Amino acid sequence: IPMLRTQFFIVMGLVDAVPMIAVGLAMYVLFAVAG
Repeated sequence: IPMLRTQFFIVMGLVDAVPMIAVGLAMYVLFAVAG
């Protein structure tokens, strides 16, 4: 059960990070194209 809990937290962390990464990537591309 502890192992499953650890994997669960890792997955939730990744899911939580995806939008932030997407926004950061979008901003980077926007500035790269605009610049």
